Amino acid sequence: MRRILATCLALSLCYSLCGCKSTQTAKEGNKSVVTVADQLKIDVGEKIDADIYIDGTYSMGGYVNFSHNTIFADAVKQIETSITGTWKNATVKYIKFGDRNVELSRGGFLAFQAKDFYRDVDTSLNKVIDSTKAGKLNIIVTDLFQTNQDIESLQLALKNKCFNNEDNAVAIIGMKGHFNGEIYDIGKQQKMVRYNSENNKDAFRPFYLVVAGNDNNVRTFVDRYSRTVENCRIVFFSKNIGTPSLLVSDGNIKKADDKNTSTLVNLGTIPENRDGMTMNWPNYRMKLGDKMARGYMTLNSGNIVSNIPDALYTSVKVEKMISSKASSSMVDKVLNIFKSNAKTDNISYEEVDDIDGTKLISVKTLEGGLNGNTLEEKLQVTINPMEFRNQKGKYRIRLNLLAERESYKKTNRVFDDWNFEDNQVLTESVLKDMGKRTQNVNRFTDLLSDMNYEIHKPGFYDLYIYFDVK
Repeated sequence: MRRILATCLALSLCYSLCGCKSTQTAKEGNKSVVTVADQLKIDVGEKIDADIYIDGTYSMGGYVNFSHNTIFADAVKQIETSITGTWKNATVKYIKFGDRNVELSRGGFLAFQAKDFYRDVDTSLNKVIDSTKAGKLNIIVTDLFQTNQDIESLQLALKNKCFNNEDNAVAIIGMKGHFNGEIYDIGKQQKMVRYNSENNKDAFRPFYLVVAGNDNNVRTFVDRYSRTVENCRIVFFSKNIGTPSLLVSDGNIKKADDKNTSTLVNLGTIPENRDGMTMNWPNYRMKLGDKMARGYMTLNSGNIVSNIPDALYTSVKVEKMISSKASSSMVDKVLNIFKSNAKTDNISYEEVDDIDGTKLISVKTLEGGLNGNTLEEKLQVTINPMEFRNQKGKYRIRLNLLAERESYKKTNRVFDDWNFEDNQVLTESVLKDMGKRTQNVNRFTDLLSDMNYEIHKPGFYDLYIYFDVK
């Protein structure tokens, strides 16, 4: 009797929920649909602890040595505005660095707009990086004017403090502004030159923000800040070129060059919970006897704040579903029949060792690019069913699209025309032009590129495609 009642109750529930399809659709229509844009958002919360470090050495005084307001002064004040405009509950500390670190009041910090603020001699950015706190958003204001020895020490500090965690990121934001002052330690001879850009934009001097901390926080700050300052250049170092990243099926498209392949049969999407957000991944049906099958997808990746490498290669893992925890109640069993997408919460996958992912799937980029800070890249995906080796089942292919090393390194050379190598011959004309350049900035970005590549292999990670192989 209990079984009959349970069955009747389940059928009654199913009828009320699913029987009147138009009513259910209308209710769904009244809810906010989870769009691709929704799935590409990152949530950084309302609270942030930020430390702003400002270089207090003599070489920085020229940025404020004017009777009028300067680009540098506006850019530094915009740091705090960008933080408090993004996070409702922001705690900001101010530190002057040079011969030693000195914590300042907000009033003491605003004194950076006067030349007398800059009286220290020792820059030592590596010591500043070593003093940064994990869990904070750290922003360093500097001219980044380093010797070779300084760069190597700074690289080591960044590796130990910033690149030791794949959830961290480092960004460098470069700008140019007024300058009227002395530039020290130029070249191997450690020369000094006096330089005045006046109001000539072509003669402005570079300065930089080095931003380090949690990837999402750094990404969010850089995006907000770069929208409020003019003509800034950005290089971003992280495991993820963009985040989150998502594949979206372009449907059952057939193109002229697909005549020797079948078309992947689209079964809709499989939802997956990732960091509290539901991500919907393409799901296809495939028969073991099929010939080569092809489908088209769009790679969407959000919150991209710098250039994207031209060349990517594919890393593949093939996983097979090994268990699915059955629903315990009769109601759940009946309701599950009517679900269009099976949740993966109670499903586990394990990697399949005897399937070569590189032979199973190939990915070709077709066209696309950045739309604002979102990548929309069309992909052609080809599957060889023979590689499933007559093993029926439900599979998940985990794709990583990774940057090729030289392409990645070249992409990050955004300050190339601002660069001065310290081994250059210091002729009078070179010294006269020195104010428009930063010593060894290319070497610095190259070192960071190499370090990030070795540790993290930057790219677009954990892109899923599901297959029901029969």
